Amino acid sequence: MDPETKPYLDAFWLPNTPDRADGSAQFISGFSQPTNQDFVMGRVDHQLSDSDTLFVRFNFDSADRFVPGFSGMNTGELSTTESRFSTVEHTRIYSPQLIGKSHISFNRTLITATDPVLEGFGSIPQFTFSAADDVIGHIDIGGGYKDWGGRTFNPKKHAQNLWEFKEDFYYSAGNHSFKFGGMFERFQANVRSDFNVSGTFNFSSLEDFMLNDVAGFTVTEPGSDNIRGWRQNLFSFYLQDDFNVRPGLTLNLGLRYEAVSSPTEVNGKVASIRDWSRAQEGFGPSSGHFYTVKNTETDIGDPYFDNPSLANFAPRVGFAWDPFQDGKTAVRGGVGMFHDQILPHVHIFLGARVAPFFSVSDLSSGDALVREAGGIDFPNAFTTQTQLLGGVTPQVDLVQHFVDQPTVYKWSMDVQHEVARDTTVDLGYSGTRGTNLWRGALQFNTRPAIQKDGRRFVLIQEPFPNPNWGRMRVTKTDGTSIYHGLRASLTKRFSRGFQVQTSYTWSKVMDDSTSTFGSTDFGAADRRGYRGEKEYVLSSLDLRHSFYTNFVVDIPSGNLTGGAQKVLGGWSISSIVRLNSGLPFNLAGDTPRDGAFRERYVDGPSLNLISGGDQNPIREQNPDEYFDVEQFTWPGAVVGTVGSQSDPRGLAMGTVERNTTITPGVANVDLTFLKDTPLWGESNALEFRFELFNLFNRPNFGTPASNLFTNRGGRRSNAGQITRTRTTSRQIQLALRFVF
Repeated sequence: MDPETKPYLDAFWLPNTPDRADGSAQFISGFSQPTNQDFVMGRVDHQLSDSDTLFVRFNFDSADRFVPGFSGMNTGELSTTESRFSTVEHTRIYSPQLIGKSHISFNRTLITATDPVLEGFGSIPQFTFSAADDVIGHIDIGGGYKDWGGRTFNPKKHAQNLWEFKEDFYYSAGNHSFKFGGMFERFQANVRSDFNVSGTFNFSSLEDFMLNDVAGFTVTEPGSDNIRGWRQNLFSFYLQDDFNVRPGLTLNLGLRYEAVSSPTEVNGKVASIRDWSRAQEGFGPSSGHFYTVKNTETDIGDPYFDNPSLANFAPRVGFAWDPFQDGKTAVRGGVGMFHDQILPHVHIFLGARVAPFFSVSDLSSGDALVREAGGIDFPNAFTTQTQLLGGVTPQVDLVQHFVDQPTVYKWSMDVQHEVARDTTVDLGYSGTRGTNLWRGALQFNTRPAIQKDGRRFVLIQEPFPNPNWGRMRVTKTDGTSIYHGLRASLTKRFSRGFQVQTSYTWSKVMDDSTSTFGSTDFGAADRRGYRGEKEYVLSSLDLRHSFYTNFVVDIPSGNLTGGAQKVLGGWSISSIVRLNSGLPFNLAGDTPRDGAFRERYVDGPSLNLISGGDQNPIREQNPDEYFDVEQFTWPGAVVGTVGSQSDPRGLAMGTVERNTTITPGVANVDLTFLKDTPLWGESNALEFRFELFNLFNRPNFGTPASNLFTNRGGRRSNAGQITRTRTTSRQIQLALRFVF
């Protein structure tokens, strides 16, 4: 046991579960998640004249939540939100045919996240691994073990001001009902986006951690500026005509134009690499500017990206038809084009991670300079290996400069029929096609690979295609998706003391990437392909079966009077039942090593399937081993000779497809008892609620441990084990509400 890492290992809690076959064990504990929220809303309505009305509304919402163990085993994430929403709206009746609405609003949201150390944890050997003494460092032990310290992208502070001006008109003329207007929005996003500011040490396995065999060290370079003030405008105009063709048939015709400005940064801190013209055609300098540009040669200044929205015209067509003209059957359908605008959520993170304004150094055990220095010095690399950090290649996160407009096409058809006086049945289909969607965190500076015996081997001793950089992650607009959904519902309106709504949806979603910007958007539920290759398979959002029902029943009180009526009358019961299948996720193994060398910045499959194996070998309601780990093997193969040019050294990649395994589903029942007690007068009442969430206290299991192998091919003892639930245990809530 190395003396430098021993204090950190000693800081872990001792296990409280039986030993596994490999001698490891777990510490498992329940925890509370304190959440506080203050909400205030006020609204004033005023009749200015017979033709003019005005309302003013203000919402105040402040909340905080602390989740122990969310960030690391010795920290929790404290997140806070503060929202202020203010609205003024004026409505004017110009004539019986024309009504206008003028709307102005200002919304401010503030989101923060920090990683406080858990109370009672004990001593911390070293709080930070950089000069940022107010932020705890981070240790990734690898192999599914809980991290030490805070999250790599905390602390963060995001404040957004949104000004909105709208003007809407409603005009009726014969068989036509027109709606038209416009909107202007002004976005002001002021953000602090940290990334590895306190330093992150990476180990490939517990064994490597015990031996102080560091795989990598990542830290923000001194002088980096992570403060940005983004500004952006949105303009839109629309026209809609509801045309009553004849009794029982209405057409809905619409056209919307919506465009945004390219984002600007108030202090000019905008940098990017704009020329990607041949970035995926090959490797090295022969493949163009992307693989020759240096961190001192980035493109500085506006625009952050080339604006694709100036031609954003989006038509929509729909209809509503009563085929029998008896008011009992309705057929509705429509098709429309919708643009997903490129707004601050795209660049608040990625826009602050490009040199010269911001840079991250990344030491790796396989770097020649690191090997000459005898390895990475844990936990003091930031101070003892300063020159080494200054000599390595930096990281960069980029957004495609010449972006295409993300666009979604939607279509649907529904048939609704009244089967009884207060009961309707609805059958429908809807589809969605996404084009030019964001695909994020694609590794482009990946070493070349060769095909041998039908398998791909990454040449681990080859230089990176662009030797001036380390990790080069890109986000681009070339994603596609398709959704098909069949739905059936039954609705009984409230009558005779009872109402019910029930729906079932069968759907299928496919895409070539679900993660839009960050590599942790969906965690194990998504995977990118080698050098940005597409894998068009089930989406991480594929929820195949979904069933919901809710009902309300008034409990009859008969002819009770007096005190009995006060106590036993006015009761009702309501419930919500939710049943849905699980979501796809990916199984993986650790990045393999060959001595000091390992695959770096490589995405794609890292497991093989046994001959005739099952890619979804799940065991329902078995949290100890949710899937059969024996169906998968570690690629592990090595080809070539160390140092040989004619027979280069390569590590094998896997063959298992993306998103083949399905997580457990959810089954949940909530129940509420409600009592209304009239008080003096007709408008005063006391409402009592007794609510039970997760009535049957059912454990809805979360995602299992998806890492199956160590970097040396050893089977992980926790592979397939589930230690978290997707929903809470049973919760009971009491509430009183006074209505006056």
